[in-house]
Amino acid sequence: MSLITISRTIGCGCGDIGCDVAEGLGLELYDDERFRKEAVKIGISHEDAVHLDEERPGFFHRLFHYKPYLYRELMESVVYEIAGRGSGVIVGHASQVLLHDFDCAFHVLCSCPEASRIRRLSEKGGMGEERAAEIIKKADREQDDFLKTYYHLDWKDPGLYDLVINTEKLGAEYAARLIITVVRERITECGLDSLFAMSALSLKKKARAVLIEEGFNINLLFLDVPEDGEIYIRGLASTVEDAAKIRSVLEGLDGVRRVVSDLVVY
Repeated sequence: MSLITISRTIGCGCGDIGCDVAEGLGLELYDDERFRKEAVKIGISHEDAVHLDEERPGFFHRLFHYKPYLYRELMESVVYEIAGRGSGVIVGHASQVLLHDFDCAFHVLCSCPEASRIRRLSEKGGMGEERAAEIIKKADREQDDFLKTYYHLDWKDPGLYDLVINTEKLGAEYAARLIITVVRERITECGLDSLFAMSALSLKKKARAVLIEEGFNINLLFLDVPEDGEIYIRGLASTVEDAAKIRSVLEGLDGVRRVVSDLVVY
């Protein structure tokens, strides 16, 4: 079984490529709709799940209860939760960045020249090319801002991907067949160490998210998951009561069987 991430640009004609690849390889597809369902399944509220996208939050949104940073932790938790299952096709959600260090993950970017994207979107959407160009520029800018804001990376950097496909020359159908062929012939399954690391990252991100939501300063807290279901936390708490609450909050998380606290009250 294989783990694949697919990134794509609007108007490149690859709207169904994730579905085609998943079907061809017999894998689960994690597109936007499925991603949100998975988020709710692992304990994220529906209200928070609808914000798990790649659009950079606005100024007031960024100020309100650290919510944008909460969304980032939640999104990353879901990506790692899915990846920890060892197989699937994940579309978007910065998955090419989050899973880049795992050799068993295969990262694909589908795009084509801007003129081709404008023409395709104009024809498909029944709009003028000027309007299509505006939509494409806005979508690219939002994706660019998201990765630069949170990961200091350029999504157009080919180093983030194992395969970059120009759909103007190859077409979406052949692109899907190409991905399927490469995965079958060249990509190995995720080992146990990688699967544990992904699951541990998911739990860590979920723990960080719940602490942010409870109003704790996450910059003063450091978490680790040394074993399955175990959280080790160290750092600073403002009061004895806060230290006890932090521990209690973590103990209430699904999947946590033990919390080791080394918090210092300052």
